[in-house]
Amino acid sequence: MIRVVPEVRAIPTDPLKLVNQITQAINLGRSPEEVLDLVYAKLHGLVPYNRIAIALTNEGHTKLTIIAARSDRPMILRQGYSDSQTGSRLEALIWGGRIRIINDLEGYLTKKPSSESTRLMLREGMRSSLTIPLLIQGKPIGVMFFSSETVNAYTREHEDFLESVVGHVAIAIDRARLLDTIRANQEDLVRSRSLAAVGELAATVAHEIKNPLAGISGAIQVLRDELPKD
Repeated sequence: MIRVVPEVRAIPTDPLKLVNQITQAINLGRSPEEVLDLVYAKLHGLVPYNRIAIALTNEGHTKLTIIAARSDRPMILRQGYSDSQTGSRLEALIWGGRIRIINDLEGYLTKKPSSESTRLMLREGMRSSLTIPLLIQGKPIGVMFFSSETVNAYTREHEDFLESVVGHVAIAIDRARLLDTIRANQEDLVRSRSLAAVGELAATVAHEIKNPLAGISGAIQVLRDELPKD
């Protein structure tokens, strides 16, 4: 049975404590999954949600891929799920840096039946969604989805509250990606050095092998010269 919220109640607008906790997580180098765990645990009672997910864009900004998701029920849209955003309303929202609220997912799907992700959200039991772009220096890197089983769950107050929190989540994700890149480069460097060392060793061994062979070849030639000819 779908529950409808009859009236909206204002929420606290000071997320300072949560922001401080997220900042601490950033400083400790927490992963996006760990930051999402923190947000999922701390926002209960302040924002309505049954599910929160983080999705990042690819380099060409043609698709979104979920990198972390938490829900109080079995999920269909899990980590690793990708969906094209080319030409979609979500693409315009991301590049425009705008927050989107859909307070009736069933009605939205009726108007846009091609939205597979909306169809899957409904199968999970979600009825409202709030989507916030993740921006770093004004450039989009992805989005954060809040979803509720309740129709008309989200308000402008939720937008304002979450916007101040999600900005720090974007920083955490960007830092985690940077650390991953640094680690990958370090591994490549170590691998390259190892290959170079193997190459040097092979050259040394070949040289050591070549020299005795050259000596043996020379000795054989001397013996051959000294042997009586038929």
